Amino acid sequence: MSDRDLISDASIFPAGRYGRRRERRPARRGVTTFFMVAGAVVGLVLAMTLYQRYGTPDYRPQVVHFQLGPDHTTLRFEVHKAKEGPATCHVRARNRAGAEVGAADVPLPAGNPVTVTYTLKTSGPPVSAEVPACRAVSQ
Repeated sequence: MSDRDLISDASIFPAGRYGRRRERRPARRGVTTFFMVAGAVVGLVLAMTLYQRYGTPDYRPQVVHFQLGPDHTTLRFEVHKAKEGPATCHVRARNRAGAEVGAADVPLPAGNPVTVTYTLKTSGPPVSAEVPACRAVSQ
């Protein structure tokens, strides 16, 4: 008889020495399913709320072209608006360090889309021009 024959697959522990063995718990599929569905519903409601608040913007400005000078920049930009009324867009220029060297609010006429060419005076040599935001004119 070899050592392999003496070892069995089932371990036998002395009674009372290692505490009692735990019974397997039955699977709680209903609770798990409930939490998965509740999490999906909360995520969907959150996604819908955030889309309504921050979704498609009313104004979508896009710089078409800009030309840099030593103390100014001329930029041409196009704005697609949700409403056809007049609006105002904020334009700005930045220098090489990223500091703002010029900014202005540019009035837009009614219509959709609107293309505007504007010359922005700057306090130093600019390296970029942008239109970060547009808004409706308050009347």
